[in-house]
Amino acid sequence: MTREAESGLAVCSLLSWGTEHGERLDPVVADAVVHLLALSGAKVRDGLPEATPDLVRAVLLEALPRFLSVAPG
Repeated sequence: MTREAESGLAVCSLLSWGTEHGERLDPVVADAVVHLLALSGAKVRDGLPEATPDLVRAVLLEALPRFLSVAPG
């Protein structure tokens, strides 16, 4: 399986997880979160990046703000 296919599977898994927990997740945001977790070194388990508390903190407080502050174009 290619890395792209694994990434798509992880996003689908995250969206399914959200639905199971009564949350409708935005697919674009889910894709960004999965990629940021992977880029931050998350291990993949059951198709999803394993989000440890320290890793989630790093993604939400460091990586995501940098990602969102980049101007398009």
